[in-house]
Amino acid sequence: MKTEKRAWVKSAVILGIAVFLADLIYKGYNNINYLTREKCFLYQTLPRPLFLFLEYYVELFLIILIGVFIAVLLERAYLKYKRFYPKSQLQAFIYGSLIPVCSCGAIPLLGAFKDKVKLRTVITFIVATPLLSPYIIMLSFTVLGLKFTVLRITASFILAVTSGYIIEFFVTKRRFALPDVHKCTKFLEEKDIYLKTYHIMRQIFPYFLAAATLGLIMEYIPLKDAFSVVDVSHPFIGPVIAVLIGIPLYLCNGAEVLILRPLVLHMGIPLGTALAFSLTSTAICVTSAVLLIKYLGKRLTYILILNIFIVSLILSILVNMLF
Repeated sequence: MKTEKRAWVKSAVILGIAVFLADLIYKGYNNINYLTREKCFLYQTLPRPLFLFLEYYVELFLIILIGVFIAVLLERAYLKYKRFYPKSQLQAFIYGSLIPVCSCGAIPLLGAFKDKVKLRTVITFIVATPLLSPYIIMLSFTVLGLKFTVLRITASFILAVTSGYIIEFFVTKRRFALPDVHKCTKFLEEKDIYLKTYHIMRQIFPYFLAAATLGLIMEYIPLKDAFSVVDVSHPFIGPVIAVLIGIPLYLCNGAEVLILRPLVLHMGIPLGTALAFSLTSTAICVTSAVLLIKYLGKRLTYILILNIFIVSLILSILVNMLF
């Protein structure tokens, strides 16, 4: 069974890379993007339902698959040379941004940092890991564009670094007990890069289906009218709503980018509001909060969650005001 899975994933990755590169070259040469897709040869020749199916299900799936595979390769390289511990928050942010795991998956990795780095560096790593990965960056750029991607990286850095300083400012105890490995990190035990890619893809597949279906529906239904009661396009009200929804909701491995695609493209949600939802829905979840309570204690865990709430809200409002 494992051999068959590995063969299928390997074939899909090779095919995906070939298709992605061909599509990238074709769109770049003809200056085709989401807003000018009517110039695409497939758009002009295929029935619209079939073209939309290829765009929302096939193309998006290949993008996700390639991004996850690249992230797994980078993760393997990092773990192989784990003696290079982060000596600063910048290094911790970069290290965390290379590992494709959720917030509860990052905490067991702290064993490698025990007694070797400062607390603010550890916290920066914890916050940065679920916020970014090569896959999430690639997906953000492809789905929501360069501007959102740059804002996502910048805001993630600010959120991770400020969280480190805030927690270290309030800490009263320097030594902590590391938590037990959580079941959600089981796929980290897999050594084969193709099988690990399979496990991550399986984890996010329901989000992919939901996002692709939502986007397809919005191609035919003007959902702006359905949200007219709440003005999510408001530069101040929108971020507040996004943060309140994002904090209790947890989405991992870039799932929120998939969900944001139809909302941004079809409902006109501002970049700042999208950023608020992206940051808060990925930075922390209930499971990781429980693990952090064992590591930091209740007081510091609550402070960390509050910091994520406040910083995300401020950054999103500033982005809406600037753009």
